[in-house]
Amino acid sequence: DDDDSEDEDILSINETEVWDETGRLLPNSEPYTKSSNAIKKNHPLNIMAREMRTELLGHPLCMALVRYKWNKFGRYAFYFNLIYYSIFVAVFTEYMLSSPRPYSPTQLIAHAIDPNLTVVEEMKNDSYNFSVYQECNFVRENLHLKKSQRLQLSQLGVMIVASTRIVFELFQILQRKMSYFGIDNTMDMFCYVTSILVVTDFGSCENETGLRNSWQWPLGAVCVTVTWLNLLSLIRKLPYLGIYVVMFTDVFQTFLKVSGVVFLFVIAFSLGFYALLENQQYFGDLPKAIIKTFVMTSGELEYDNIFFAEDFPINLEAVPYAWTTRMFFIVFVIIMPIIIMNLLVGLAVDDIKAVQENAVLQRLAMQVELTLNVEKLLPECLRRNWVIRTQTLEPNRRSNMIWSLLKDESTMRNIAQRVISECSGDAIGNLQARQDDLLGKVASMKSTVRDIQKEMERTNTILTAIAIKTGLRELEEDEI
Repeated sequence: DDDDSEDEDILSINETEVWDETGRLLPNSEPYTKSSNAIKKNHPLNIMAREMRTELLGHPLCMALVRYKWNKFGRYAFYFNLIYYSIFVAVFTEYMLSSPRPYSPTQLIAHAIDPNLTVVEEMKNDSYNFSVYQECNFVRENLHLKKSQRLQLSQLGVMIVASTRIVFELFQILQRKMSYFGIDNTMDMFCYVTSILVVTDFGSCENETGLRNSWQWPLGAVCVTVTWLNLLSLIRKLPYLGIYVVMFTDVFQTFLKVSGVVFLFVIAFSLGFYALLENQQYFGDLPKAIIKTFVMTSGELEYDNIFFAEDFPINLEAVPYAWTTRMFFIVFVIIMPIIIMNLLVGLAVDDIKAVQENAVLQRLAMQVELTLNVEKLLPECLRRNWVIRTQTLEPNRRSNMIWSLLKDESTMRNIAQRVISECSGDAIGNLQARQDDLLGKVASMKSTVRDIQKEMERTNTILTAIAIKTGLRELEEDEI
């Protein structure tokens, strides 16, 4: 009885109608759980993306569903995030460009207001040590440096944009817990925190002159570089440009796989060059020898500077062991710039079509993660309103370039191509099956005809023998 009641319950659930005649959810339709986190975690698209089942994501139905969610709400969150981050990149770049370089006498003099002329002349003659320019009080008292309005506005812009983004990132940490700490989010947080540390004035002198401390300026150089590189993590989700960023990532991962072997070659040759050419400034110590050998691997060999150095003291040999060093150099040229570099190029461009196809699906997986994260934050009424049963795609309709980019029409054309190829494949398969069936029937008919011919020949032989025995053939000949 219990089994029968369970079967009836299951039957009643299966028979429950959740769609109206227009393909929208009925008001009484309820999800299996109210938890948005559980819905996102158990969503089939999220499972495919998490398990990297890109071949399943490449199915036309999955691609159409991702595109629908992207166009409904994913793209708005993405482009808002892209524009906001681009503003951050712009204002921080402006700050770094408009700030006076604390190591450059020319820059400090150019920003000076009514400076001490004696100090200016000494600075032009390089009479001061580099460390003097790092002393903010010396610059303020002798050059009367003032923070420009352009620098103040860019500093304020960085503080506002970076602070609001940090608040948003903290909100994400509270919501997603440990799952927040991926490479993209960590890079975002690094850029925002370090930019605030760079633009913050930690003293009255810095506030008045705009000069940075000795640790702030190199940190700013690192931060502005990472900020621009981190922009690629957003660009790779774009419909057109994103595929090339993902392709670069795949090639870079391939390089990392062989970088250990390349590094061993570099260490091996750098130790040899260090032992033979320690008397030259390029190989004066082991770290310099490693860097110089790594640079030489790219093709910058500088044979003349190594073996025919003109500025070397006359009483000393530039290359003490000339023939050994030359042979060692020839072996290095054959192995590193020729073999190793061509190997890396070959690995980078090998099967580029497969890399491109994989890049498309990887970009799709990123869109899945973004759209499901946005969908999780949407109110229940919007989520219900945007759930549909069917969608009609029109891949032949053309739009202008900007609208095509915003609506991700490249994905729609990709869906159409996959559907057509599958349909064409089915049609060709059916035609091939019918052809094979017809050929089989023809072969069977040929065999039947041959059997009939043999039976007729056998029957004719028997009848001829009977006719001879009964004298019918002689009678026929007499009549003739």
